Amino acid sequence: MEHTMNIWILRAGEGGRLAEEFAEGYVAVGWNEFGDMTGITDKEESRKLHDKVYHDVKKGAIPTSVAMFHRFRSILAVGDKVVTYDVSKREYTSWVR
Repeated sequence: MEHTMNIWILRAGEGGRLAEEFAEGYVAVGWNEFGDMTGITDKEESRKLHDKVYHDVKKGAIPTSVAMFHRFRSILAVGDKVVTYDVSKREYTSWVR
């Protein structure tokens, strides 16, 4: 199956502090509490893990968090274009990996 390149806007940490790492081709999410996400393959599994880890989150915030988690874990792929804002340079940076 052919992969269609997606374009993603990802924030490089608070104040763009990870912009250099992003420019080198590394992206990450700060959900360390989730642990190993290898076995998570669909939105329902993402929601179950989210509910287990973040049981005190407001109900209205859950769909957005689960959707972001699912996209990062299951849809973002090698070959997609990633764009972030580098606060120190006051410019958008993009790359394809």
